[in-house]
Amino acid sequence: MILRLGMLVLVFGTGCAPVQTKQPARVVERVVYVPIPTELTSPLPVYERATETFGEAWQQAERNTRTLERCNADRAAVQAIQGSKRDPGS
Repeated sequence: MILRLGMLVLVFGTGCAPVQTKQPARVVERVVYVPIPTELTSPLPVYERATETFGEAWQQAERNTRTLERCNADRAAVQAIQGSKRDPGS
């Protein structure tokens, strides 16, 4: 009986433990969200066609052009705020 107990201790005590392996390092990516001002995200006016005269169509085209210019300026400002891939912590 003592011989069996000795063999059991010998078997469990020699190399039965799992081999400890080093885990690979994790890559941590830092993402920083920057709030966008509301004046850059508020909707712009949409001008509907009122009549068919050439003069009014010309005025409407000018209004639409100004609206598109404001829209492009807002998009450029948003891109300047959140389009950077630099890490602000470095």
